[in-house]
Amino acid sequence: MNAFHKKADRIYQINYKWKYGNETGILENIPAPAAIYAREYIPDIENIVRLRYSYGNRQAVTVDDKVFVEDRFGYTENAFFDIFDFPIVKGPSKEPFAQGLTVVLSESMAKKYFGNENPIGRIIHFRDTTLRVSAIMEDFPASSSLQFDMLFSMELQKLKFRGNAEWKTIDQNWGNADYATYCVLKPGGDRGGHKQSGTKSAYRIKKNE
Repeated sequence: MNAFHKKADRIYQINYKWKYGNETGILENIPAPAAIYAREYIPDIENIVRLRYSYGNRQAVTVDDKVFVEDRFGYTENAFFDIFDFPIVKGPSKEPFAQGLTVVLSESMAKKYFGNENPIGRIIHFRDTTLRVSAIMEDFPASSSLQFDMLFSMELQKLKFRGNAEWKTIDQNWGNADYATYCVLKPGGDRGGHKQSGTKSAYRIKKNE
């Protein structure tokens, strides 16, 4: 599974090890700001991306006057399409998420919503937010552990958590381990040195707080 990605041998998911008293554990998700600091302080990382799952939540999507209920959606960034091989078939392949609130649909979802019409630039409504379709991706193969019909720009999450009152922005909030975070190492990158680099980075962050 997942071997179809060209960089499969260099892709890693970053986990979160916690300790409270005598108890320890490993979480698959990590706080959103960790990706920013990993990119800055761990030199062997070629690229890194955050991905937030829907966790099976069902949400209404409105297209024109039709309402659909969907559950295979997530939130991510342009780096997702650089790290993983999910081809863009319509729209810009380098930056599928245009500026603003945009969404990338699978081919099947674009067909479902818009039939044979060009989906690029069309509008959908997700919850109470209006988004523009900026790109279309191939349907995810069955051999992928990731399965999405639509991916929203991370800007939608940033809009929700804007640092109002006591709330921190997603790039500041170290208290919420909500983001699956994947990195691709540079060719020949030292996987073993990351723990030490990450520890130094965490110390630097702690010191600067």
